[in-house]
Amino acid sequence: MNKSVSVAPMMDCTDKHDRYFLRLISKNVMLYTEMIVANAIIRGDKDFLLKFNLLEKPLALQIGGSVPKELAEAVRIAENYDYDEINLNLGCPSKKVQKNKFGAC
Repeated sequence: MNKSVSVAPMMDCTDKHDRYFLRLISKNVMLYTEMIVANAIIRGDKDFLLKFNLLEKPLALQIGGSVPKELAEAVRIAENYDYDEINLNLGCPSKKVQKNKFGAC
């Protein structure tokens, strides 16, 4: 895997179909999931939110949140899903993300 090249997630664009298309172009770049809010991972349908096709690997899960305990719990849950990396969203320009003070917003 070439970690010097990655395809960052884009709100309302990055999904499993987008990752499939990008994986057809390159087998080696790191792909990212769409940002998933930590609280959604904790309270939601974990398999629906976190399962992915192994053909998408290498794949990083991107988590958004602002409560350290929730972020830690979401990471513990996500560790069971074999992501290559778990990433904290630190700079999404979305108003929703900024309103909720996710990451560094």
